[in-house]
Amino acid sequence: MTEESSFVDLSSMGIDDVPEVYIMPSGSEVEARVVSAMKKRDKNGTLFIMPFFDVPAEPDVAEFSKYIPLPTEGESEKENNNRKRTLKLFGECFGIDWSQGFEIEEIIGRTGWVLLGVSSSEEYGEQNTVKKFIIQG
Repeated sequence: MTEESSFVDLSSMGIDDVPEVYIMPSGSEVEARVVSAMKKRDKNGTLFIMPFFDVPAEPDVAEFSKYIPLPTEGESEKENNNRKRTLKLFGECFGIDWSQGFEIEEIIGRTGWVLLGVSSSEEYGEQNTVKKFIIQG
């Protein structure tokens, strides 16, 4: 039995030639794939889910996410209905059946079409956002 060496040789991997990540222009319609997701509470105590997406056809596009607050007791009917509408559109776009409970990891790998926007912040710089979920006929 031989021990593996700790030597790492990546000289033939083209590390220096890897393209930079970029964002898509606002208004781009892309097929997005859920690559990860989380369910948490925000700083105000609001329960939310946040799917993170990539664009399979464009491997160098930076991942982006969508904050989706969940309906909550104590919120106004208007606010909860807005949250439900967002969940409904997200579910229709990515083939999620809300009539049954599920583990958040179950949405990973699902694809759907979205209209992208661009936001900018000091902390994260420019990044893509989901402007709209596009429901395919």
